[in-house]
Amino acid sequence: MLINTIAAIILLSNIAAAQAVAPGWGAGDIYVWGTNATTTTKTFDEEEGLGSNTEVIVLSETEYNITAIDVLNLEYDAITTTSGGSGFINDRDYSAEDFEDDLLDFDDFFGVNYVWDYVNNVSVCNSFDVSISLNNRYLLEPNWAVINAGFQDTCNGSELLDTLADPYEPPLVYNYTLGEVLGNFSMKIMGRNKLSSAVSQFTDTKRKWTFEFDLGGYIKTAQWNGTHNIYYTYEEYFMSLEFEYTLEGVLDHVEAIYRDKITIEEFTSETAMRSVIALGGMKAASANFATFAAIGGLLSTALIATFIKRKKK
Repeated sequence: MLINTIAAIILLSNIAAAQAVAPGWGAGDIYVWGTNATTTTKTFDEEEGLGSNTEVIVLSETEYNITAIDVLNLEYDAITTTSGGSGFINDRDYSAEDFEDDLLDFDDFFGVNYVWDYVNNVSVCNSFDVSISLNNRYLLEPNWAVINAGFQDTCNGSELLDTLADPYEPPLVYNYTLGEVLGNFSMKIMGRNKLSSAVSQFTDTKRKWTFEFDLGGYIKTAQWNGTHNIYYTYEEYFMSLEFEYTLEGVLDHVEAIYRDKITIEEFTSETAMRSVIALGGMKAASANFATFAAIGGLLSTALIATFIKRKKK
């Protein structure tokens, strides 16, 4: 029985290894990624005639020196060097299945929240987000079929994202599915503006994924007036996410963009954020940023520029 058990374990291990896709990277390889995160905020008070602009830029680099790879358990070791110091990664999982399980659950990838507007007696959306954390996923098993299948599951329009109880008609509960939520504003997933057609774009060989959402005129934020919340609508509320891996399973780039603009009682505020991680170091991450040339080769820096502008009378 013991011999049979051992034989079965070996057989199952061989089957698992056969199903895994060998990465195009390995021990002895060195990769460097750069990060450029830029945030700009603008405010203007129409009544006072005052405004301000603030820009914050943070640059950094991350280097992986791969020291070992375990193709059976899909793990690797690496020496890491960043702008803040060095360290060691031990037994980091790089399997596509683990990526799909940890990052592509629909209610982790999409985030939405609805609340009750008691002034107008309607439900309103006050939060929407799409995000993915690739900080620990610089190196990946290039099993694109598994990952794209995970995205197909994530973009199932019938999945329930949020619920809201009607405060005046219990037990009435409003259910917000992914399909219903995305139908309320402009969006593009994999270049398609309909969820049904977007799902078909997640083919077995895709290794670049794109998402865009424009909630201007739909999403709201609350302002307390001393008695209750007054909800104001964003004039602009845009976010996008794009990331891609090389054929070998190395993170090529990830870009996240966010913009908003809202006016509340003659006070306008705008925010613009762009974060890029790119293979090739800080220069690659800052290739399309006009500020890079002025900053030079610093590994980590923050630039803040603020000015006050008085409206001409």
